[in-house]
Amino acid sequence: MVFHKAICRIGDTFRRPGKEILTLIWPSVDNCPQGEVHVVSVLAIRSSKRFAVRRPIDLREETGAKRGGLMIELSCEGCRISGVNSLAYTIDQQLTLDFGEDERISGWVRWAHDGFVGVKFASALRPAELTSMLEVSRMAPERRYGT
Repeated sequence: MVFHKAICRIGDTFRRPGKEILTLIWPSVDNCPQGEVHVVSVLAIRSSKRFAVRRPIDLREETGAKRGGLMIELSCEGCRISGVNSLAYTIDQQLTLDFGEDERISGWVRWAHDGFVGVKFASALRPAELTSMLEVSRMAPERRYGT
């Protein structure tokens, strides 16, 4: 870890061929020409494990509006949904995820961009609930729809 003037922290950089694992947290004044803007990516440490899934869902807003999407990532605390108009959602917007068959989960939008929406559940899933959702969400389409 390198420190610059005790207030500007620069993260360790570990490089693999073609991939930088952790980049600058704050650019150092010494290595950044004045007025130049740098795009900085920061390694995010997740609070819970994410699982790849594929499950169509409806996002219901408080107004009653309903929009479809595809849940592609699931954790006990939330999920990532693709195939949505991310401009239609705002941070902290209340939503209900409707999985059909009277299965619903309340939550709110944590982030939205590039056709994706991140939703944090109002209450975390218990391990048995997470396992059940993973089984249903990963089931082969021909078995899920009975064809």
